[in-house]
Amino acid sequence: MNNTEFTQVGDNLDNFLFGEVGADIVDGKGGNDYISADEGEDLLFGDIGNDLIQGGKDSDVIFGEAGDDRLIGSDYQGNYYDYPELANDPFAFANEPVVPNVFEVDTFVGGRGSDTFVLGDYFNAHYRGQSYAVIEDFDPATGDKLEVFGRLNDYTLGTADLSDDGITDAVLEYQGDAIAYLSNYNGTILPEDLVFSQEQSNTI
Repeated sequence: MNNTEFTQVGDNLDNFLFGEVGADIVDGKGGNDYISADEGEDLLFGDIGNDLIQGGKDSDVIFGEAGDDRLIGSDYQGNYYDYPELANDPFAFANEPVVPNVFEVDTFVGGRGSDTFVLGDYFNAHYRGQSYAVIEDFDPATGDKLEVFGRLNDYTLGTADLSDDGITDAVLEYQGDAIAYLSNYNGTILPEDLVFSQEQSNTI
């Protein structure tokens, strides 16, 4: 990660916190926060509360920490701050598509709580080509979800050793592209673990 250029820290209230172009550190602290980074390799922390954390262009590291958080690595053309009342609606930005990333690796750590890891929107998968997300602690047993674009038959679940540490990781593929590595995860993914624009009825 590049040298930090900007730091923003919240408090125990519900904060709207914004990064700038460059490598930012943003920490929401307490409260249900909305955190939005800009272009650059950013380090984002939700801390305590149910937070919505949105990265931007370039490779970001996002920690949800305590609470039921939504973690988004990609840069929406619009943003949730425009419509804060829709912040927890996964389809609120059906008219604000993401340009799929081509060379970006985002790292998500949900922490305690039921977290949603956003890998796609109503129109696109957020990761294509050489881009992907690394999810360090996906656990459906705690209510974690993967929010994705498309239909169930677009997806397959494979395995890989991303870190070359001898430990197998699950790989979620969209139409043959690896879009997310689930570190140390060796379970299946059921339809109820996924958030689609339409209901699905099979496992992958």
